[in-house]
Amino acid sequence: MGAGCRRIRMGANKPTGWLAKHMQADLRTGFVGHLDQLAPELFADDIYGANRRTSVDAAPDLGAQTGDDSAHASQVLWWNAETQSNWRNGWLRHAVLVGQDADRTAVKNYVQDMLAKQDPDGYLGIYSHDLRFRTTGENAELWAQASLFRTLLAYAEATQEAQVFDAVLRAAAFTRDQLILTGWPPFDQPGGFAGVSHGLMWVDVLNHLAQITGNSSWLDHAVALYQNYSKSAASETDAQQTQLLDPAKPLQGHGAHTWEHLRAVALAATRSRAPELQKGLQAFLEKIDCCLTPSGGPIGDEWIGSREADASETGYEYCSIVELFDSYIALLNLRGDVKWADRAEHLFFNAALGARHPSEPSIAYLKTDNSLSMTGVKHLDRSEPDDATQTRYRYSPVHQEAAVCCVPNAGRLFPSYVQAQYLQMPDGLALVLYGPSILHWQWLDHDVVLEQITDFPSDLRVRLVVRTQSPLRFTLHLRNPAWADKLQVAVPHAALAWDAENAVVRGTWSDGDAIDIAFDVRVQSKYSRQGEVFFQKGPLVYAQPIAAQTRTTRMWPKSVFRELDVRPIDILSLGLELPHDFADRLEVGHNTLSVPLIDTHGVEQRCSLIPMKDTILRRVTFKVQAPSTNSG
Repeated sequence: MGAGCRRIRMGANKPTGWLAKHMQADLRTGFVGHLDQLAPELFADDIYGANRRTSVDAAPDLGAQTGDDSAHASQVLWWNAETQSNWRNGWLRHAVLVGQDADRTAVKNYVQDMLAKQDPDGYLGIYSHDLRFRTTGENAELWAQASLFRTLLAYAEATQEAQVFDAVLRAAAFTRDQLILTGWPPFDQPGGFAGVSHGLMWVDVLNHLAQITGNSSWLDHAVALYQNYSKSAASETDAQQTQLLDPAKPLQGHGAHTWEHLRAVALAATRSRAPELQKGLQAFLEKIDCCLTPSGGPIGDEWIGSREADASETGYEYCSIVELFDSYIALLNLRGDVKWADRAEHLFFNAALGARHPSEPSIAYLKTDNSLSMTGVKHLDRSEPDDATQTRYRYSPVHQEAAVCCVPNAGRLFPSYVQAQYLQMPDGLALVLYGPSILHWQWLDHDVVLEQITDFPSDLRVRLVVRTQSPLRFTLHLRNPAWADKLQVAVPHAALAWDAENAVVRGTWSDGDAIDIAFDVRVQSKYSRQGEVFFQKGPLVYAQPIAAQTRTTRMWPKSVFRELDVRPIDILSLGLELPHDFADRLEVGHNTLSVPLIDTHGVEQRCSLIPMKDTILRRVTFKVQAPSTNSG
C-alpha cells in the first residue's frame, strides 16, 4: 500500500458476529467488565486525585510479593496508575464498541471524574507538587500520563466530545513545556527501573495528538523524546540506537518494554527519516525474528535474555503479546506494508487467543506454545531455578499474586484488532484484517457503510457489502495474506487489478453491492528454530490437545471467577514422533487436521489436531523420525 495510509477513527468500526459475542462476554461476565470488583483495593486508590504520590508516601499493599528491593518498592508507588488506566482503556473501548446505555453512562462518568482531577495549570498525573517533574530514581511521571491519556483520547475520538480532547491537549502541552523548561531528565534517573523506561510510551500520546489535530510538531517531540531516551542511562536499553546497531547485542531486556519500544523506534525513524534511525529500525526488525515462537509469541518470561525462541522453553507474558501487537499495527500504519498485518493477525489468533482460557474468563500470565501443565511453574515435571516463587504459568482473572498488569492489558487487545481492520487510503479504503464487523465511514462527505459478513478465521470466506445512499466512486484495497495460495475476488461492475500485496478493486459503488472474497489455502508444514515441525492452515496454527484435570485453587465470592490449576492426565503420547513421510499422509477436516504419529516400537496411530486457540494444554511442535535404512 505504501505511504499515505492512516488509521480509522476509534469507534467507526464495530465488531459483529463472533467478535462481538466474545467482546460482549468479556464486558458482561468477564474480567474486562469486573476487574475493579475482583481487586477493589487497587481501584479504590485515587492515584490521579486525592492520593497523588508525595515524597513521604509508603508503598501500598498490592497483594503481590514485593520483597525488599528498593527499586521494586519505589515501583509499586506508581503501579496502580498502570493497572487502573490500562484496564480502563480496554473497558472503555469495549463499552464504546459493544456496550449498552448503562455501560456508556459509566464510561462517561469515569471520564468526567478524571477531567475533574486536572489542575488549573493543565497537569493531569499521579504526583503532587513536591514531586512532579522533580522525581528522581524510579518513577512513572510520563508512563502514568501515557496510559491515562491513551484512554481519554480513545473516548474523545469515539464520542467527538471536544471538552475531553481539549483537556488532554492542555495536559500534554503542559508536560511538553515542563520537559523543555525545567530540563528534568525523564530517563536519566539513577536507580530508575520499569516506570522510567515505560515512560518512552508517551510517544503514543504524541502520535495520537498529531493524527487528531493534523499538527505534525507533536511528532517532532516524539522524535526528540526517543533521541533523549536513546542517550540516557535507562534500565531498558534494547531499543537504544547503540544497542540496535550492534549486531553482537541481541535483544535481552524485559519483554513488555522491548516490544512496546519498537513503535517508538518506528515512529522516530518514519518521522525524521534520519539514516541512523532508519538503520536502527531495520536492525530492530531483524533482531525480532529469532524471538518469536511458532504462534508468534515473543519471548517475555519476563526477560528476553539474549535467547532464541523455543516452543517449550521460552514463555511469553500477555503484556508482551499486547505490546508487540500494538507495535505491529503501528508499523502497518506508519509504513503501509501489509506484512505487519500478517504478523499482527498471526499473533492475535494464535499466541494471544491461545493464552486465554477457551471457556473461562481468565488468562495465562505466562504461556508456552508447548504447554504441558498450568500449575504456576513452567514445567510440572522438572525443577526450574525460580520454582519456589514462580506463579505466573496458571489461569487467573486477576493474577494479583504476581502483578495486575497482564489482565488489564488483555482487555485492550480485541478493541485494537477491530480498530485496525481498515486503513484510510488516498483513493479509498484498505481492508487489512479480516473478521465480522461493520464500518461507518465518510468518503467525500458521503456516509458509507461496509460490512464484513464472515466467520473468519473458522471459515475462510468473506462477503464485503457496501451501503450508500447514492452511487460513489472509490477504491477498495484487499489484503492478500501471506498464508493464502490465492485470493479469489468476485465483484460485479468493478475493475479488479493486483499490486504486489493486494487485490485492488476500483468502481462506482451502489447500495447493496458486494464483494465475495475466498482464500485458497493448504496445510503448511513449517519448522521451528529447533527443527521441529508445526502445522498451519490459513491464519491458524494447529496443536495436539492434551487431556487434563482442572482444579479450582481460588474462587471469588458470589462470582463465576476462579483461578485454575491444570495438570495433564496422560502424557505418554507426547513421546510420539512424525514419520519422515508425514507430509503425504495428512488428512484435512474443516477445523481439524489428522496426522500420523509413531511410537518407539514403530506402531503408528492417528492424532487429531485442532486450532491452538481452542486448547488449554497442548503440543504444537513435533519431532520427525529419520527415514529407516534397510540393507539388502
